[in-house]
Amino acid sequence: MSGPTPDPDRSPDGGWRRGVQVRELEDCPHFNAGRGSVLTAAGTVEMEACVMEGATLRCGAVSGLSTVANAVSLARLVMERTPHIYLAFDGAEAFARDQVRRAFLLINRDVVRSCSSIFF
Repeated sequence: MSGPTPDPDRSPDGGWRRGVQVRELEDCPHFNAGRGSVLTAAGTVEMEACVMEGATLRCGAVSGLSTVANAVSLARLVMERTPHIYLAFDGAEAFARDQVRRAFLLINRDVVRSCSSIFF
């Protein structure tokens, strides 16, 4: 009897776990990525990242990021939430801001919903 095919990105050795590991490296000021990125000739940080699911061949990539803390997370959102495979510079930064706004609205909607059930 065969069950559903496991999602490779949610398995212990899948892409999801690797994304978490990459975020840890991006957050480390001593690693040459994210917070510890090498500066451009102009003295600014510009990051890029790419993710791909081997089983489905879906991918997402971003580049030219200067305000995003974890480029790999944004690349994953490009793969999961857009028809695109690559966003760069202003387009990638705008997409990141839009994702933050959406997350903020969803969190606040859930808080309002749970609070309204307490008070009403």
